[in-house]
Amino acid sequence: MVNVQVNSRSSPYIVSLKTLVLEPVFVESRLMCRAIEEDKILTYSHSPLHSIRNSCRHYGHSFENAMEVAKKFLRKLHKPPIIVAYNYGGPIPFFPTLSPNAPDNIWIALHAVANVRSLNNACIIHLINGDEIKVNVSASTIYRQVALANWLEKDQIRKYQELSRF
Repeated sequence: MVNVQVNSRSSPYIVSLKTLVLEPVFVESRLMCRAIEEDKILTYSHSPLHSIRNSCRHYGHSFENAMEVAKKFLRKLHKPPIIVAYNYGGPIPFFPTLSPNAPDNIWIALHAVANVRSLNNACIIHLINGDEIKVNVSASTIYRQVALANWLEKDQIRKYQELSRF
C-alpha cells in the first residue's frame, strides 16, 4: 500500500522512474492529475496530458516529436505509446488508455504493469507496487498497448545500440 498525499501542487508533475500511472481526477469540477508512484500518490493541479507534455519538454524533446516517432515506427495513428524520457539510453515508455486528448485518458508506464485482469467492459491493472487501478477499456486493449509499448521500447534500444557501433 502506498502513502497517499492529497496536497495539490500547482507546478506540473514531471515523470520519473518511480512514476507508475498518471490518471485524471476531478476535484470540485476541476480536472487534475493523480500521479501514482511506487511509494506514494500525489495530486497536481494540471491534467495528465499536461504533465506528459511537460515531462517530454523537461527531458529534452516534445510530446509532438514523441508521437511522431511512435506513429512512424508503429504505423499506428490512434493512441500510440510514446517514449517520455530516457534513463542512460534506456527508453521509458508510457501508453494511453484512450485518445491522449480525452479528458478521462490514463497514462501508464510500461514498467508499471504486473498483470491485467478482465472485468466486463473494463479491466483491473495490477501495478508492480501491489496497487490496482480500474480502467474503462478492455483487457485486450491494454494487452495491445503493452505489446506496442514493448515494440517501441525495443526499437529505441536497437537504435541506441546502433549508435554505439560508430
